Amino acid sequence: MRGSITHHLLAHAVDVAELSARTPKSNKLERDIGLGIASHVMLAFVLEGVANEIGDALCESWTWKRLERVDTPLKWKILSGLCGKAQFVPGEEPLNTVDRLFKIRNRIAHPKIE
Repeated sequence: MRGSITHHLLAHAVDVAELSARTPKSNKLERDIGLGIASHVMLAFVLEGVANEIGDALCESWTWKRLERVDTPLKWKILSGLCGKAQFVPGEEPLNTVDRLFKIRNRIAHPKIE
């Protein structure tokens, strides 16, 4: 991951989270919402980027070209089982957190009128 765009996205996600934590709440709801949105989106990008880097490195080209198109939680479920490891289990950690983060990311990326 070092030197990849995923590395830079992770650094940005950490910067945003640290900024949010050290900036005193000043009744500026828009600022707080903006930092929350930035944190969630950057973390979702990082999780997808890491999955893509792992998949590209461990899967043969034919398989990865098809697997790359599935949603990120499914990628993590499949990739976690490579190399003889037990697959992540839907509804359990850590896949539960990945799934929740991507639901939030999708609500931000594809807003609906509520």
